[in-house]
Amino acid sequence: MMGKTHFKIGILYYVLIGLLPLHVFLKVFDYEISLIGAIAAAFGALLPDADCENSNINRMNPLLGTSYKVIEKIEKKVVLITRYSLTIVTGALILWYSRQIIAYIRLIPLLSTYAQHMTYALIIFVIIVGLSNNKAIKYIPVIGWIYTCISSGIYRTGRKVKRMIMLLLYGGTGAALAIYNYLYLKDNVIFIVSGLFILMVLFPHRTFMHSVEGIFLLTAAFWYIARHLGYDYLAVAFFIGYFSHLYLGDLFTGRGVPLSVVPLVFRKLRVHNYLRKNMLYRCIYNVFNIRLRVPIMITGTGWGNLLETIYIVCISIGIIVLVRGTFTNS
Repeated sequence: MMGKTHFKIGILYYVLIGLLPLHVFLKVFDYEISLIGAIAAAFGALLPDADCENSNINRMNPLLGTSYKVIEKIEKKVVLITRYSLTIVTGALILWYSRQIIAYIRLIPLLSTYAQHMTYALIIFVIIVGLSNNKAIKYIPVIGWIYTCISSGIYRTGRKVKRMIMLLLYGGTGAALAIYNYLYLKDNVIFIVSGLFILMVLFPHRTFMHSVEGIFLLTAAFWYIARHLGYDYLAVAFFIGYFSHLYLGDLFTGRGVPLSVVPLVFRKLRVHNYLRKNMLYRCIYNVFNIRLRVPIMITGTGWGNLLETIYIVCISIGIIVLVRGTFTNS
């Protein structure tokens, strides 16, 4: 699902649950619809994608967002220079070897009369196409393949640089928080919170942050910090937003969400290789290794965008119906 959709459904589900007749639940958790609660739900809905360098929550981060814009500008300029250089060099090579090309074309009876015109027209065509359009150059034989390889390499490098900046920011924040806590706060829970910053970027996308462990650990961390600030009731809003991202959002995509991150950890630590011969372990492993999914949409496609829009409209209609019912009853 797109980040903007997660943002919207996180807030909408927060409002929807607040309107449902769940009086005992709402009273126990001091649940009341508010602007700050909606912000906490939106934050919870965006946070699971913090492990992805191009996610909305990372682009909203001033440090990451600014650095990403700089990297993307550099990428565009380098790709543009590459395209112009390939175009000009190709045109120059055709011109340099124009006599030989003309001689080869003249060997074809039907084209012999137009050999010279065709060669110079080819030079003009290559230069115009290459300088005017980023997509059109990809269809030029050989040149298009070279351009695609080079531009893909540039964008891959850009993604790696973004990932490295993200690692430095979140990892550095976690390390700085741990050091500060060790020197001044002496709070064991803060060590866990600082460790979560590091885990956020160590694991690949849609693993730890999209797992049962992720939602409960991060909700607990949010609650602990919010409680110290006097806003512990916002933890429920945060949880609703986070839950909506995983089990009311990404669940409907092809990749789905992992039930648990433990199997991945066992594979990375090579523990799985030693334990997989045990039948009981294999049974437990296979259960925890399940990916929950109901693949009805593909993110970023026209069909996927349409389904996301319909989904948002349906939740909105549900809210309107509940609001009307509330006013009618009162």
